[in-house]
Amino acid sequence: VLVTVFTIGHTLSLWAASAGVIRISASWIEFLIPITILLTALHVLYWNNTIVTKSSAPFTLLSVFFGIIHGLGFSNYFSMVFADQGIGLPLLYFTLGIEAAQILAVITVIFLNTLLSHLGVSMRDRLLVGSSIIIGILVPILISSSSSL
Repeated sequence: VLVTVFTIGHTLSLWAASAGVIRISASWIEFLIPITILLTALHVLYWNNTIVTKSSAPFTLLSVFFGIIHGLGFSNYFSMVFADQGIGLPLLYFTLGIEAAQILAVITVIFLNTLLSHLGVSMRDRLLVGSSIIIGILVPILISSSSSL
């Protein structure tokens, strides 16, 4: 569900930006994209055990908001690639491709998680190592993108 609402937010903002309805500085979006990923990794590290369900309204709204930010990140590229065409059909194909890629990513994470679980790696260790790797990758990206603000 959260992957789908992320894609809905992604698609809506991609359409709005490609159609010229909204304009936001690309440098801000390039800064906010890793912030959304960092917040997700921090959530997994620190607050994961305190939340009962991931399908609650706050998680749904946050997923839509994160999707909007990521969709705005693709809007410049999308507009360049499909500049001579209408955006309707290409946007549909692009959205279906994004949804399929996200589902594939989720399946991959589930597979790796299951494999590591069967190998005896605790959930705590899997979350700690995975989130730490993501944070380690994002910190230099954030530093780099913040210099262009």
